[in-house]
Amino acid sequence: MRRRARRHLRAQRRRLPGPLAAHSLRRRRARHPATVRQGGTVWLTWRLSKKTDVNVINCLRRAGNGGNMMLASDFRLESRRAAMGGWNMIDDSIATARIAYRRDGAAVIRDVLDTGWIERMRAAVERVISAPSASAVEYTPGGAPGRYVGDFFVWMRDADFRALMLESPLPALAQSLMQSQETRLFYDQLLVKEPGTREETPWHQDLPYWPVKGEDVLSLWVPLDPVRLETGAVQYARGSHAEGHFYAPRAFSAGSGFADLYARMNLEPLPSEAEIRDRHEILCFETQPGDVVVHHPLALHYSAGNLSPTVRRRAIAIRYLGDDARWDARPGTFVEKESIRTGLLAPLDFADGARLDGPNFPRC
Repeated sequence: MRRRARRHLRAQRRRLPGPLAAHSLRRRRARHPATVRQGGTVWLTWRLSKKTDVNVINCLRRAGNGGNMMLASDFRLESRRAAMGGWNMIDDSIATARIAYRRDGAAVIRDVLDTGWIERMRAAVERVISAPSASAVEYTPGGAPGRYVGDFFVWMRDADFRALMLESPLPALAQSLMQSQETRLFYDQLLVKEPGTREETPWHQDLPYWPVKGEDVLSLWVPLDPVRLETGAVQYARGSHAEGHFYAPRAFSAGSGFADLYARMNLEPLPSEAEIRDRHEILCFETQPGDVVVHHPLALHYSAGNLSPTVRRRAIAIRYLGDDARWDARPGTFVEKESIRTGLLAPLDFADGARLDGPNFPRC
């Protein structure tokens, strides 16, 4: 059964030349479901779902990518608690998601978190944004419509955020994707765009912002609301993580307090948006609460404002570290900002190349 599923998956990939593949691919999927199912408590079903095909194509059309369309793999994770309340991630079951992540720089996995986690985190987000910490950043200028607010290392101040980072299915998912022996939490970042928010998240890579180097570093983007292009779905430049560029970070707003810090890096400037869209296919996932998008820290990505008059866009980005992640002592990373350093649990006194450990970066 598993061998037949793998053959079918390879055949489907070979049949993705362009936009006309969408309809016939959905019909073939209905006749030949590719399901990998193992054993006890957790299994993964790979599929190209009708809903995802349509949403991804629409995202690409509306993003101005013209006829340069592609289909995205949709990986559905159906989770059940084990008898003792733990989680058992079977690495073979997410091999297809890992392939897409390494090839494209981003992939989506469906139904990772159940409604209990979603409701719990929605309540936690309301607590956090109603009383912002010293490290929180209001990206929307005063008097402008909507609200774009972010915060860092929230898990250090909120028990529910800590539980999501360390006790949910997410650490095991990250470890399986990285194929690491050890997984540590790097940090979490809350990103909320309220209805009517005009502020964009500019094109950027994640890794240049961070004092980290290595291959075993990834981001899990966890939406708490239905997300589509109009509400700020993240758009990825497919394959950009593999080009070998390390671009200068961009501050998310002029008043965020990060611009002068990032200027100290003196890195290669980011290409224009037109250049990025001309050189790459744009990958976009429309998601539901419980889905998780995984992306590479060197993948170029961007999101528009939230143009919906009613739908919120609450999301949490969680960064995990694997076996080869090490401290990068280059100047200008985001942790040098005073409001962030003073909120940490311990000083950051690592030597360049040291393994990240201690209370700031707990083992999962």
